[in-house]
Amino acid sequence: MLTAREAIIMTAMETAWIILVILAALAAVLCLVAIWDDTRFVTRKYTIRSAKVSKKLTFVFVSDLHEKEYGPHNEKLIRAIEAIHPDAVLSGGDNLIAKKAMYDTTESFMERPLALYGALAKEFPVFAVNGNHEDAMRQPEYNEECPGYEGSHIARDLNDAYEEKLRAAGVISLHNERVRFSGIDLVGLELPHESYDKLRTWKPTEDVVEETLGFAPDPEVFTLLVTHNPKYFPQYAHWGADASLCGHIHGGIVRFGRHGLLSPDYTFFPTYCCGEYHLYAGGFDHTLIVSCGMGTHTVPVRIGNPAELVTITILPEEN
Repeated sequence: MLTAREAIIMTAMETAWIILVILAALAAVLCLVAIWDDTRFVTRKYTIRSAKVSKKLTFVFVSDLHEKEYGPHNEKLIRAIEAIHPDAVLSGGDNLIAKKAMYDTTESFMERPLALYGALAKEFPVFAVNGNHEDAMRQPEYNEECPGYEGSHIARDLNDAYEEKLRAAGVISLHNERVRFSGIDLVGLELPHESYDKLRTWKPTEDVVEETLGFAPDPEVFTLLVTHNPKYFPQYAHWGADASLCGHIHGGIVRFGRHGLLSPDYTFFPTYCCGEYHLYAGGFDHTLIVSCGMGTHTVPVRIGNPAELVTITILPEEN
């Protein structure tokens, strides 16, 4: 017969064992979810109505591909886009992984995004902006860290080669530019590299968008702003964008419904993580749509946070 002390020890050991089993089971479930979420994508659909448009327009938004491939030559992704029959495809940047440019000078790391957008450009108009990874390739610190640097600009040269191949494939890059498309203005905004500062030391002015672009939106024309970082949505709304499309946050890596855990600048529970948001500014309602992205890079983990192919349908306002 056990003594009281032995019974207490036995009970404690049994409890500890049960807790370990539960923790191991939870870890296994999380691993399975992470594997599942990292190998699939879902299609998210959003609808915007505006008195500034006279006909239905549908866009597909692809962001943060990070060289990811869904099926050989991204066939699954291409088929999903074809099934939507969009008026145009919009790329929100970060199709590459910047650090690969430091060590892979063969340009092989460009192959997947170039093949994807080249195939899509044969069927649809494709417009693209840069993300922080493409922008980083042009920064001195990335080029100086390249092996065999010796005054060269390896990463920058690779970025130029990537841009040139996109243009050759028929992709239209919007570097702080706008283009009139089917009666609306598509605007590509690329804020300074400091806007991605992980220490959050960059403090933009209220008018930073107009200061960067050099022009104001046409108040009579629906303006769709494509830019990488959703953090500055108040500035986009202040400038007058009717709708803004962003990525960058990767859904927060781990998602709890509409809330993501962590942003790339190490902000816990970022304000604009994923999905649709609204701000009222200048007498108008402004929409932000944030994609969870298509790929991963440094931390290749997604939990409760599958990759997203985003579709945006803009419709005339109902009478």
